Amino acid sequence: TYTYVAQRVSTVTVGSHKLELRSLPSPVATLTFHDVFPPKAPTSLVLIPGGGFGEQPSIDLSWDANFETDVIGYNIYRSNGAGFTKLNPEPVPVPAFRDTHVEPGQQYTYRVTAVDKRQNESGSGATATETIRK
Repeated sequence: TYTYVAQRVSTVTVGSHKLELRSLPSPVATLTFHDVFPPKAPTSLVLIPGGGFGEQPSIDLSWDANFETDVIGYNIYRSNGAGFTKLNPEPVPVPAFRDTHVEPGQQYTYRVTAVDKRQNESGSGATATETIRK
């Protein structure tokens, strides 16, 4: 937030003396700037299927971190054929996520977005697809 006051100033020379004349100050003007620009989309999304050997099925996601100073985290979206669903209630603060709500034999497509302090959300980077083996 910025606050401004303007005042007209004029210098007048009378003989050998310089005088500075000032008007009354203007009314106060206050401006509040809002960041409406989303961060850059995450890149290099990689998926690794996991589970088996007594562990529940999972897909681990990782991507390149976004180093913009106002990024607070990432949103992860998944599709199994019909539209994308957001998987996390709050932005994930690190460039990695484990999806443990997957079923063997199913194919899943993921995309990730970056979120900044003002809740501006980037577009998604490239999608990636993985199938959990039976």
